[in-house]
Amino acid sequence: MKHIFLINASAVKENAGRALCERIDEKCKGLPYEIYACASIDDARRKAAAEAETGEEVCLYAVGGDGTIHQIADAIYRYPNVILSAVPMGTGNDFIRNFGTSRDFLSLRHITDGEIHEVDLMSLPPFTCLNMVNIGFDESVVERVDKLRRLPPFLRPFSYILGVAIQLIRYPKERLRVEFPNGEVYDGQCLLTFIANGKYCGGGFKAASMAETDDGKMDVMIVRPVSRLAFLSMVGQYKKGTLIGTDKCDRIALFRQTDRLTIRRGTPFRICLDGEIRECRSLEFSVLPRQIRFKAPKA
Repeated sequence: MKHIFLINASAVKENAGRALCERIDEKCKGLPYEIYACASIDDARRKAAAEAETGEEVCLYAVGGDGTIHQIADAIYRYPNVILSAVPMGTGNDFIRNFGTSRDFLSLRHITDGEIHEVDLMSLPPFTCLNMVNIGFDESVVERVDKLRRLPPFLRPFSYILGVAIQLIRYPKERLRVEFPNGEVYDGQCLLTFIANGKYCGGGFKAASMAETDDGKMDVMIVRPVSRLAFLSMVGQYKKGTLIGTDKCDRIALFRQTDRLTIRRGTPFRICLDGEIRECRSLEFSVLPRQIRFKAPKA
Protein backbone atom coordinates (compact mmCIF):
# COMPACT_ATOMS: atom_id res chain seq x y z
CA MET A 1 0.00 0.00 0.00
CA LYS A 2 1.19 3.48 -0.86
CA HIS A 3 1.12 6.25 1.77
CA ILE A 4 0.47 9.79 0.50
CA PHE A 5 0.69 12.83 2.76
CA LEU A 6 -1.39 15.76 1.47
CA ILE A 7 -0.04 18.85 3.20
CA ASN A 8 -2.36 21.86 3.29
CA ALA A 9 0.16 24.70 3.08
CA SER A 10 -2.38 27.25 4.36
CA ALA A 11 -2.81 25.26 7.60
CA VAL A 12 0.81 24.20 8.19
CA LYS A 13 3.53 26.73 8.99
CA GLU A 14 6.73 26.40 6.98
CA ASN A 15 9.03 25.42 9.88
CA ALA A 16 6.52 22.92 11.27
CA GLY A 17 6.03 21.48 7.80
CA ARG A 18 9.75 21.02 7.27
CA ALA A 19 10.15 19.22 10.60
CA LEU A 20 7.13 17.04 9.84
CA CYS A 21 8.54 16.01 6.45
CA GLU A 22 11.77 14.88 8.14
CA ARG A 23 9.78 12.72 10.57
CA ILE A 24 7.69 11.25 7.75
CA ASP A 25 10.88 10.35 5.86
CA GLU A 26 12.12 8.56 8.96
CA LYS A 27 8.86 6.72 9.70
CA CYS A 28 8.31 5.63 6.08
CA LYS A 29 11.71 4.06 5.45
CA GLY A 30 11.15 0.98 3.31
CA LEU A 31 7.57 1.97 2.45
CA PRO A 32 6.20 3.40 -0.81
CA TYR A 33 5.21 6.95 0.09
CA GLU A 34 4.86 10.48 -1.26
CA ILE A 35 4.75 13.90 0.38
CA TYR A 36 2.58 16.24 -1.66
CA ALA A 37 2.46 19.98 -0.89
CA CYS A 38 -1.00 21.18 -1.91
CA ALA A 39 -1.10 24.56 -3.62
CA SER A 40 -4.73 24.93 -2.50
CA ILE A 41 -7.54 22.89 -1.01
CA ASP A 42 -8.84 22.30 -4.54
CA ASP A 43 -5.41 20.91 -5.43
CA ALA A 44 -5.68 18.52 -2.47
CA ARG A 45 -9.08 17.34 -3.71
CA ARG A 46 -7.77 16.80 -7.24
CA LYS A 47 -4.77 14.84 -6.00
CA ALA A 48 -6.92 12.71 -3.68
CA ALA A 49 -9.44 11.95 -6.43
CA ALA A 50 -6.69 11.10 -8.93
CA GLU A 51 -5.10 8.62 -6.51
CA ALA A 52 -8.50 7.07 -5.72
CA GLU A 53 -9.32 6.60 -9.41
CA THR A 54 -6.24 4.42 -9.97
CA GLY A 55 -8.01 1.62 -8.11
CA GLU A 56 -4.84 0.80 -6.17
CA GLU A 57 -4.84 0.51 -2.37
CA VAL A 58 -3.70 3.83 -0.95
CA CYS A 59 -3.76 5.60 2.41
CA LEU A 60 -4.22 9.37 2.19
CA TYR A 61 -3.14 11.44 5.18
CA ALA A 62 -4.87 14.81 5.50
CA VAL A 63 -2.18 17.10 6.94
CA GLY A 64 -4.05 20.13 8.24
CA GLY A 65 -7.25 20.66 10.20
CA ASP A 66 -10.87 19.53 10.05
CA GLY A 67 -11.47 21.38 6.79
CA THR A 68 -8.62 19.47 5.11
CA ILE A 69 -9.98 16.11 6.34
CA HIS A 70 -13.46 17.10 5.17
CA GLN A 71 -12.37 18.06 1.66
CA ILE A 72 -10.34 14.89 1.12
CA ALA A 73 -13.11 12.69 2.56
CA ASP A 74 -15.61 14.30 0.20
CA ALA A 75 -13.32 13.56 -2.76
CA ILE A 76 -12.73 9.87 -1.98
CA TYR A 77 -15.74 8.46 -0.13
CA ARG A 78 -17.02 6.56 -3.17
CA TYR A 79 -13.77 4.61 -3.54
CA PRO A 80 -13.35 1.45 -1.41
CA ASN A 81 -9.64 1.22 -2.28
CA VAL A 82 -8.82 4.36 -0.25
CA ILE A 83 -8.07 4.59 3.45
CA LEU A 84 -8.27 8.06 5.01
CA SER A 85 -6.06 9.17 7.86
CA ALA A 86 -4.82 12.43 9.33
CA VAL A 87 -1.90 14.36 10.74
CA PRO A 88 -3.56 17.13 12.80
CA MET A 89 -1.93 20.49 12.13
CA GLY A 90 -5.03 22.71 12.09
CA THR A 91 -6.89 24.88 14.60
CA GLY A 92 -9.68 22.65 15.90
CA ASN A 93 -8.66 19.08 15.02
CA ASP A 94 -12.03 17.89 16.31
CA PHE A 95 -12.72 14.81 14.18
CA ILE A 96 -9.58 12.98 15.24
CA ARG A 97 -10.56 13.41 18.92
CA ASN A 98 -13.05 10.57 18.40
CA PHE A 99 -10.07 8.20 18.02
CA GLY A 100 -7.23 9.67 20.08
CA THR A 101 -5.33 12.82 20.95
CA SER A 102 -3.40 15.10 18.63
CA ARG A 103 -0.23 13.77 20.25
CA ASP A 104 -1.25 10.21 19.31
CA PHE A 105 -1.64 11.18 15.67
CA LEU A 106 1.42 13.46 15.55
CA SER A 107 3.57 10.56 16.74
CA LEU A 108 2.94 9.06 13.27
CA ARG A 109 2.89 5.56 14.79
CA HIS A 110 -0.39 4.90 12.95
CA ILE A 111 1.54 4.77 9.67
CA THR A 112 2.73 1.27 10.51
CA ASP A 113 0.79 0.48 13.68
CA GLY A 114 -2.70 1.81 13.04
CA GLU A 115 -6.18 0.33 13.15
CA ILE A 116 -8.99 0.84 10.66
CA HIS A 117 -12.37 2.22 11.73
CA GLU A 118 -15.32 2.11 9.33
CA VAL A 119 -17.08 5.44 9.90
CA ASP A 120 -20.38 6.90 8.75
CA LEU A 121 -20.68 9.92 6.50
CA MET A 122 -23.55 12.39 6.61
CA SER A 123 -24.99 13.31 3.21
CA LEU A 124 -26.66 16.72 2.83
CA PRO A 125 -26.55 17.36 -0.95
CA PRO A 126 -24.61 19.02 -2.43
CA PHE A 127 -22.37 18.53 0.65
CA THR A 128 -21.12 15.66 2.77
CA CYS A 129 -20.03 15.91 6.39
CA LEU A 130 -17.73 13.66 8.37
CA ASN A 131 -17.94 15.25 11.82
CA MET A 132 -20.58 17.88 12.59
CA VAL A 133 -22.84 20.60 11.20
CA ASN A 134 -23.43 23.61 13.48
CA ILE A 135 -26.10 26.28 13.03
CA GLY A 136 -26.68 29.42 15.09
CA PHE A 137 -24.39 30.43 17.94
CA ASP A 138 -21.62 27.89 17.28
CA GLU A 139 -21.54 28.74 13.56
CA SER A 140 -21.41 32.46 14.28
CA VAL A 141 -18.44 31.97 16.64
CA VAL A 142 -16.49 30.10 13.94
CA GLU A 143 -17.26 32.89 11.47
CA ARG A 144 -16.17 35.53 13.98
CA VAL A 145 -12.94 33.63 14.83
CA ASP A 146 -12.07 33.50 11.14
CA LYS A 147 -12.30 37.31 11.01
CA LEU A 148 -10.21 37.62 14.19
CA ARG A 149 -7.27 35.85 12.52
CA ARG A 150 -6.24 39.30 11.31
CA LEU A 151 -5.42 40.22 14.92
CA PRO A 152 -1.79 40.80 15.97
CA PRO A 153 0.02 37.47 16.54
CA PHE A 154 0.10 37.82 20.34
CA LEU A 155 -3.73 38.00 20.44
CA ARG A 156 -4.48 35.12 18.06
CA PRO A 157 -4.36 32.38 20.74
CA PHE A 158 -7.32 34.15 22.38
CA SER A 159 -9.35 34.48 19.18
CA TYR A 160 -11.87 31.75 20.11
CA ILE A 161 -12.52 33.29 23.55
CA LEU A 162 -12.89 36.72 21.94
CA GLY A 163 -15.23 35.24 19.33
CA VAL A 164 -17.46 33.76 22.02
CA ALA A 165 -17.49 37.05 23.97
CA ILE A 166 -18.47 39.08 20.90
CA GLN A 167 -21.21 36.66 19.91
CA LEU A 168 -22.57 36.65 23.47
CA ILE A 169 -23.11 40.38 23.06
CA ARG A 170 -24.75 39.95 19.65
CA TYR A 171 -26.49 36.70 20.73
CA PRO A 172 -27.67 35.60 17.28
CA LYS A 173 -30.62 33.23 16.84
CA GLU A 174 -32.00 31.35 13.85
CA ARG A 175 -35.57 30.44 12.96
CA LEU A 176 -35.65 26.92 11.51
CA ARG A 177 -38.13 24.23 10.60
CA VAL A 178 -36.65 20.84 11.50
CA GLU A 179 -38.56 17.77 10.30
CA PHE A 180 -37.90 14.24 11.60
CA PRO A 181 -38.88 11.07 9.68
CA ASN A 182 -41.42 10.03 12.37
CA GLY A 183 -43.44 13.19 11.69
CA GLU A 184 -42.12 15.24 14.61
CA VAL A 185 -41.48 18.88 13.69
CA TYR A 186 -39.65 21.69 15.47
CA ASP A 187 -40.63 25.05 13.96
CA GLY A 188 -39.29 28.08 15.78
CA GLN A 189 -36.28 30.02 16.97
CA CYS A 190 -33.08 28.21 17.96
CA LEU A 191 -30.09 29.52 19.85
CA LEU A 192 -27.92 26.74 18.46
CA THR A 193 -28.40 23.50 16.58
CA PHE A 194 -26.00 20.68 15.80
CA ILE A 195 -26.27 17.58 13.65
CA ALA A 196 -23.42 15.29 14.60
CA ASN A 197 -21.62 12.16 13.50
CA GLY A 198 -18.68 12.80 15.85
CA LYS A 199 -18.62 14.03 19.44
CA TYR A 200 -16.46 17.17 19.26
CA CYS A 201 -16.58 20.70 17.86
CA GLY A 202 -15.12 24.12 18.66
CA GLY A 203 -11.62 22.84 19.41
CA GLY A 204 -12.56 20.26 22.04
CA PHE A 205 -16.17 20.90 23.09
CA LYS A 206 -17.68 17.42 23.65
CA ALA A 207 -21.05 18.76 22.58
CA ALA A 208 -22.44 15.56 21.03
CA SER A 209 -21.32 13.28 23.84
CA MET A 210 -23.64 10.41 22.81
CA ALA A 211 -22.54 10.35 19.15
CA GLU A 212 -20.76 7.34 17.65
CA THR A 213 -19.09 7.53 14.27
CA ASP A 214 -20.31 4.08 13.18
CA ASP A 215 -23.85 3.67 14.56
CA GLY A 216 -25.78 4.72 11.44
CA LYS A 217 -27.36 7.63 13.33
CA MET A 218 -27.00 11.40 13.53
CA ASP A 219 -27.25 13.08 16.93
CA VAL A 220 -29.39 16.22 16.73
CA MET A 221 -29.70 18.88 19.41
CA ILE A 222 -31.76 22.07 19.14
CA VAL A 223 -31.29 24.56 21.96
CA ARG A 224 -34.28 26.84 22.40
CA PRO A 225 -33.77 30.58 23.02
CA VAL A 226 -32.73 31.12 26.64
CA SER A 227 -31.30 34.04 28.58
CA ARG A 228 -27.57 34.72 28.45
CA LEU A 229 -27.33 33.71 32.10
CA ALA A 230 -29.02 30.36 31.44
CA PHE A 231 -26.80 29.83 28.41
CA LEU A 232 -23.63 30.55 30.40
CA SER A 233 -24.78 28.17 33.13
CA MET A 234 -24.83 25.28 30.66
CA VAL A 235 -21.56 26.00 28.79
CA GLY A 236 -19.39 24.05 31.23
CA GLN A 237 -21.51 20.90 30.90
CA TYR A 238 -21.81 21.43 27.14
CA LYS A 239 -18.01 21.47 26.83
CA LYS A 240 -17.40 18.48 29.13
CA GLY A 241 -20.09 16.35 27.47
CA THR A 242 -22.25 16.00 30.57
CA LEU A 243 -25.28 18.07 29.46
CA ILE A 244 -27.21 15.59 27.32
CA GLY A 245 -29.47 13.38 29.39
CA THR A 246 -29.88 15.85 32.27
CA ASP A 247 -33.08 17.59 33.38
CA LYS A 248 -31.49 20.91 32.40
CA CYS A 249 -30.98 19.67 28.84
CA ASP A 250 -34.58 18.44 28.64
CA ARG A 251 -35.85 21.86 29.76
CA ILE A 252 -33.91 23.95 27.26
CA ALA A 253 -33.22 21.63 24.33
CA LEU A 254 -34.59 18.95 22.05
CA PHE A 255 -32.27 15.96 21.56
CA ARG A 256 -32.91 13.19 19.04
CA GLN A 257 -31.01 10.44 17.21
CA THR A 258 -32.09 9.75 13.63
CA ASP A 259 -30.88 8.49 10.25
CA ARG A 260 -32.75 11.18 8.29
CA LEU A 261 -33.59 14.84 8.83
CA THR A 262 -34.82 17.89 6.91
CA ILE A 263 -34.06 21.51 7.79
CA ARG A 264 -35.83 24.35 5.98
CA ARG A 265 -35.92 28.13 6.08
CA GLY A 266 -37.45 30.62 3.68
CA THR A 267 -34.25 32.66 3.40
CA PRO A 268 -30.60 31.58 3.11
CA PHE A 269 -28.75 30.73 6.31
CA ARG A 270 -25.19 29.76 7.15
CA ILE A 271 -23.92 26.49 8.53
CA CYS A 272 -20.52 25.45 9.84
CA LEU A 273 -19.73 22.13 8.17
CA ASP A 274 -16.62 20.40 9.51
CA GLY A 275 -15.19 23.81 10.37
CA GLU A 276 -16.05 25.45 7.02
CA ILE A 277 -18.80 28.03 6.48
CA ARG A 278 -21.44 27.25 3.84
CA GLU A 279 -24.69 28.99 2.85
CA CYS A 280 -27.90 27.11 2.11
CA ARG A 281 -31.69 27.43 2.14
CA SER A 282 -32.74 23.86 2.95
CA LEU A 283 -30.95 20.64 3.82
CA GLU A 284 -31.92 16.98 3.40
CA PHE A 285 -29.75 14.88 5.73
CA SER A 286 -29.21 11.14 5.49
CA VAL A 287 -26.55 8.73 6.77
CA LEU A 288 -24.19 6.76 4.54
CA PRO A 289 -23.31 3.94 6.96
CA ARG A 290 -19.64 3.00 7.37
CA GLN A 291 -18.77 4.74 4.14
CA ILE A 292 -15.14 5.63 4.91
CA ARG A 293 -12.24 3.59 6.26
CA PHE A 294 -10.35 5.82 8.72
CA LYS A 295 -6.97 4.82 10.11
CA ALA A 296 -6.04 5.92 13.62
CA PRO A 297 -3.36 4.98 16.16
CA LYS A 298 -4.19 1.82 18.08
CA ALA A 299 -5.88 2.54 21.39
